[in-house]
Amino acid sequence: MTPDRRTRNLSSLSSQGDQDFSRCSISAYAANDSRQFVGTAENVNFYGNTTQLLEDSHLPCVKDARFNSIADSEESPYCLENTRVQILEGIDHWANDRDGPCILWMSGLAGTGKSTIARTVARKYDDEHRLGASFFFSVLHSDTKRTTSFVTTIARQLADADPALRDEIKNAVSQRKDISSYSLEDQWRRLVLEPLSKIKPEPGRLPYILVIDALDECETSGGIATILRLLAQTRILESGKLRIFLTSRPDTRIDTKFDDIPQERRQCFKLHNIDAEIVSHDIRAFLAHRFNTIAKNHQQGIDWPGSDTIELLTQKADGLFIWAATACKFVSSDSRFSRQRLIQLLDDSISIDEPKSELDKVYLTVLRSTVSERHTAEEKVFIYNIVRLILGTMAVLVSPLPVIGLGALYQSEPRSSGVRRPEYKTISNLDIYLNLRHLSAIVDLPEDDHLPPRLHHPTLREFILDEVRCTEQAFHVDKRQTHLTLAGCCVNIMSQSWACCPSGRGIFDLDNPAIAVTDVSRGQLEQWLPAAVRYACLYWVHHLQKSGAIIHKNDSFDLFLRKHLLHWLEALIWMRRLSDGVRAIASLESMTVNPSVDAYIRDAKRFTLSSRSTIEPYPLQIYLSGLVFTPAQSTVRLLFEKESLHWMHRMPSISSNWSPLLQSLSGRVWSSRALAFSTCGKILASAAIRGAGKIVEVWDPVTGELLQAFDLPDLAVFVGFLGKEERLVVVWGGGTNRDHHIQQRDPWTGECLQKSSVPAGNGIFGAITMSEAGELLAFMVDSCGIRVWNVLCGCCIRWLTGHTSEIIHVVVSKDGSVLASTTVDGAIYVWDTYKAQCLQVIQSRHQSALFKPALSKDGNILAVISDDGMLQLWQPTTGVLLQISKVQSAPKHGLSSDGQALDISKDGKSLASVSYGQIQLWDIETGRCCQTINMGVAECAGAALSPNGSMLATCARVSVRLWALKAGEVMEPPNVIRTRNLREVRFSPHGRLLAVLSVDLQLYIWDTLTGKCLGDLGHIRDEMREFELWEVLQTLLPDPKLQYCIDLAKEDEDDPAEEPPVNLAALCFTDDEKFLVSRSGPDARLWDILSKTCVLAVDLNKSTASSSVSAKKDLHTLVRTGVELLTSLEDPRPKLTLEDNEWILAGAQRLLRLPPEYTNLEGAAAFENIIAIAYSAANVLIFHFRSELL
Repeated sequence: MTPDRRTRNLSSLSSQGDQDFSRCSISAYAANDSRQFVGTAENVNFYGNTTQLLEDSHLPCVKDARFNSIADSEESPYCLENTRVQILEGIDHWANDRDGPCILWMSGLAGTGKSTIARTVARKYDDEHRLGASFFFSVLHSDTKRTTSFVTTIARQLADADPALRDEIKNAVSQRKDISSYSLEDQWRRLVLEPLSKIKPEPGRLPYILVIDALDECETSGGIATILRLLAQTRILESGKLRIFLTSRPDTRIDTKFDDIPQERRQCFKLHNIDAEIVSHDIRAFLAHRFNTIAKNHQQGIDWPGSDTIELLTQKADGLFIWAATACKFVSSDSRFSRQRLIQLLDDSISIDEPKSELDKVYLTVLRSTVSERHTAEEKVFIYNIVRLILGTMAVLVSPLPVIGLGALYQSEPRSSGVRRPEYKTISNLDIYLNLRHLSAIVDLPEDDHLPPRLHHPTLREFILDEVRCTEQAFHVDKRQTHLTLAGCCVNIMSQSWACCPSGRGIFDLDNPAIAVTDVSRGQLEQWLPAAVRYACLYWVHHLQKSGAIIHKNDSFDLFLRKHLLHWLEALIWMRRLSDGVRAIASLESMTVNPSVDAYIRDAKRFTLSSRSTIEPYPLQIYLSGLVFTPAQSTVRLLFEKESLHWMHRMPSISSNWSPLLQSLSGRVWSSRALAFSTCGKILASAAIRGAGKIVEVWDPVTGELLQAFDLPDLAVFVGFLGKEERLVVVWGGGTNRDHHIQQRDPWTGECLQKSSVPAGNGIFGAITMSEAGELLAFMVDSCGIRVWNVLCGCCIRWLTGHTSEIIHVVVSKDGSVLASTTVDGAIYVWDTYKAQCLQVIQSRHQSALFKPALSKDGNILAVISDDGMLQLWQPTTGVLLQISKVQSAPKHGLSSDGQALDISKDGKSLASVSYGQIQLWDIETGRCCQTINMGVAECAGAALSPNGSMLATCARVSVRLWALKAGEVMEPPNVIRTRNLREVRFSPHGRLLAVLSVDLQLYIWDTLTGKCLGDLGHIRDEMREFELWEVLQTLLPDPKLQYCIDLAKEDEDDPAEEPPVNLAALCFTDDEKFLVSRSGPDARLWDILSKTCVLAVDLNKSTASSSVSAKKDLHTLVRTGVELLTSLEDPRPKLTLEDNEWILAGAQRLLRLPPEYTNLEGAAAFENIIAIAYSAANVLIFHFRSELL
């Protein structure tokens, strides 16, 4: 081979676009192209190290995605000096060419050295202060296989690389502190593109380099496509600011998207297509270098092992650097057996075939070397078991753990639960460390104890889990059993950690129930929650699910949930991962067949969802607010009531059972068409108004987590999911002389994929859908008919005319073939949109306006509600009336279309109707109403039924609400608080009773010890009712000599419209129990209890008296004395108060947080350690705290 042939560099191919570099020289150390386990267990819960520049709360950073975060402690993962010189020179030529392609993609098969080259390139430009950022994807770590923090990680590194960029990025974050919740496209634009475009590079400054390795190991195809779209946008920058070096294995997902990038902006070459002779030459050079090092370190001869041996090893590598690297590590891992191990490699008659089989034999050789004939049978069994356990654990861990974390898991013996453990007693950290050292040829064991060991290559994981490939059964790992063992270990380490938690004080024994998540530093939390416990909290359900096991009554998993559910949720809150807990509980629902266990899991899910907004910022509120506002018959409340009783004598009375209302999502939704489930039912989109902003929000309906939110310049008139890819379609704008704008977005990332518009003058937006041919069709309504508008072509393709009156609503089938329109005269027009033909004109059976029509996916069922409360189901194409039913009619105070909504399930079997505060679930085939729910509020602007019909989303001008639907299931109505203006809420002087009086003088008396209402004493304006009141009081009060504060009304029959002038009122009994003294303002009266007559009335301002009997001085004096006594009685200064109608305070200390739906109160009163909160005269919550804790 001539030198010219071997020294051809990348610059000669820079203008040829897609080249394979088949003749380039590759002399290099490619020891580890393995996408090794990235990160540590410290990275399980948190994104990365906090820098002095920006906080992780604003810009989450995946610290282990940097090129130099996975450097091997024993040998450099970079190309050796003077190796792969030509390839690196070619890359350098590309990086310095301001006018060349901005993206260079290097693809290659596993083991061909891509990651080694990528790290070398990153280090070179980092040394030259030209590395903008690096992101090394890895499928073996949860954070580095996702795109969630891709942009923010890049932005953090760019900020560290350049002071000018730091200032620009810091400004962007200061303006949008929640930018990490934006779509990736918005993040990329604001954190990368705009800062780069604003800085002015120094004269002669060469471009920054962005290195992205192993893009194929990104978790989702959508994530890969998104990143490539982001990278392609760098072409809008001024020339010479940024170059992107990208590596991956060959992947059709990348090929397809990479071809969409203009050819002049991209360049690619295939590392694995390099000439086999050159690859062999480079592997030969690598082996010679490595064995020369081994010979020196192991005191072998200077000529060992010889050129012939190197040649044989080169042939066995068959072009795979990973094989060569693994062989070298195997030989060098034990100096005592270097020669024997080399002979084993050579004498094994390894054929040169598929690289996977070569690695399998290497793995098996290494595993067999862990035992010898000198070991006893018992020792061999122990070694087999511990090796199988360690490697199996490392293979199935979601996120890697250090040795100390693995030891903590193994030393937690699971209880009896069907969890079968290997045949050993205990495993210490030393056992793990020593056995890992014997596996150092295939496992990377860092010197730092806080860093996790890593499998040398993903193929090792595949090998030990594959019974066919791993022919040595002693080392084959049962994947399901390993998952089950880990699930048991996780549950037990949590149980052991929280076995002695004091009631009400949480897992960290804190005495401040209002401590916030933000009050505890990350470092402190890592001390309180060790890595193994954090891992257990996050992934025990995952391992249980992967094991295929079933939870049985009273097994270890059931017992853990019944004893430590709140502790587990509290830990997740501290880790800011409560959403993961909600998903985990939802997963548990499918893991049991026991009715008792199933009921408890569903109850736990409802508890978590209902209390989430209250407890997520304040973890210890799970033991107070979380339990207090849970229904009285909830299993969770009954099991954990003692947690709240640490703080309270008794919890207030709440509803008995759960209501159908699952949760309320924030945001003010204004449109009936601004709400939609995706076809898969995993996400829910809503258009909302928040403050002055108009936004679209994407929710996880299972957890209530806000996944994405993006701003619009105007109100959205439609959101929905269209096409096979379930793109989120948003329509906004319209009106006089304004275009309708249509955006297609990725619902998971919020990225805008396509923009289009319908010009003004083409009508009002009616509906939008995707045709079978993939055309995006918008249906625009004007006075003449309906225009069918091809959005992408920007033209009207059909016109539906023939309506005789004004069109109110338009609905269209999923495929766009059938359209139904309703008019003001109660007619329904059914159209074939492809033929622009009216199929039917249906006249409603009820001559009244029609509200909120709904059309099934296939267009075979049309549902409509008339304003008189009649639900009609039609077969639209034939005009046959299928069913007519009565629903809740409009209230007397007037009609409003905001009270009604309809939706039909994806399978066309169920219909949900919402009519003025009443939800009904209908079986379309039988016409039977399966479930009725009273919402508690009449307003409803729209509804969306989940694809499986189990959940209904309703929107009003307050929020989006999610309702549980289950045919035949009876639940209590939601605990909607009906407020009524109250005049007074007063305790008796001794705190035994509470009186609540409304402005209409409805009086309720409450027992503060039991929290029960003693009775509605009626309207006290009527004199006879007033005496009945006293009579009832006498029967209720154990000691009539005590004074009790209530509210009384001064009669004013002359002007009944005027509100009674009621001030502080009081009453007391005389010592002889014959008379009652009352005062209302200046009016004081003496009542004869037996005769129920007023015997004396005194106007305290005028000092005059009138009496139905002879006026007596002693009576007059008695009244004055009684009034003075009552006036002088001052309530003791309450220890409990309310702060902003949200917190109950004891002095300045916050005790209990009210859920959002309980903050709209009408009045409150406190007496020593008791506080009463009134929402109406008949709806009062009484909190009786323990005085010793105040």
